[in-house]
Amino acid sequence: MATVFSAVYNNIVAAATDAGQGYGWQVPYLPTVKASVWSGADVMFQNTSGNVEYMKAGTTSGSYDALFGNRNILSKNTTTNELTLQAADGTVTVFNSLTASSNPGLMKTQTSAGGVVKTLTGSFGANQTLDTVQSFTASGTTYDESFLQTFDGNGKLSLLTRRKRTNSGSWENIEQVQYNYFDGTTSFGSAGDLRVCTKRTWDATAGAFVAPKATMYRYYKAGSETTIGFEHGLKYVMSPASWKRAIDDGLDPGTMPDNVFAQYADMYYEYEPSTRRVTLWRTNGGTLEYTLSYSSNPHQQGNPPYFNFWTKKSILTNPDGS
Repeated sequence: MATVFSAVYNNIVAAATDAGQGYGWQVPYLPTVKASVWSGADVMFQNTSGNVEYMKAGTTSGSYDALFGNRNILSKNTTTNELTLQAADGTVTVFNSLTASSNPGLMKTQTSAGGVVKTLTGSFGANQTLDTVQSFTASGTTYDESFLQTFDGNGKLSLLTRRKRTNSGSWENIEQVQYNYFDGTTSFGSAGDLRVCTKRTWDATAGAFVAPKATMYRYYKAGSETTIGFEHGLKYVMSPASWKRAIDDGLDPGTMPDNVFAQYADMYYEYEPSTRRVTLWRTNGGTLEYTLSYSSNPHQQGNPPYFNFWTKKSILTNPDGS
């Protein structure tokens, strides 16, 4: 039984979007239904792949019509206003009502085609906890895996603890991730930007989480490097292996200047500020550089649209110039 519990950085979403793990970070492992911001649909939801899907209210009460060739089926319980999504792969997800007082639109339960059940208890918000428990039964034995989230006073995820148990016994710790955010006082990120995720593994003998492995991030700030970045735009990513290498070299990754941080960073990004599209990224401490350029077809599209007529294109240039 495996659960992908992660956040994905999206540079295209509105810069001020914060789902509880820092600006720009999306949490696709917890599908959520919302009222559509696009007038052509009534509801929108983010699936576990991080994609946004749209549905329009159908002619029958409680029914919805999928858009853009989507084969998923969404329906509403007209008594509880809970929404049920039946995915093409057989997964069934039940969402809270959009007007629920707690966790509106958030996934409530999810059952896979193979019978694995995921259940949420608790709540998002300042000083709250939210537990995601995934369960399945095989040969009469029930296995549970828990991802217990703890939120700080600002409503941001501060601690994630992964646990397991068998047949409703005592929980056993597996690993824990601690989240820390910038306060805006340094040049490395604005207040609320995700600064570092530190993972530790449970040591039963020591009775503690040990062996820290840190992933660090830095961002562009408002009014700084405005030709290649935007506020909350992800600038650098340093992996646990690179973080350890910097520590072994006697450096502090949290305070080193950008020009030194860049030598250890696994990723560096530059953007087209008006669109927030990536135009350049470097990997491996800046030794490998890739560029992206964008253009639109200068010729007018027909009405109806022509077949095989391109409207936009992007060109990737690799480190070897190809």
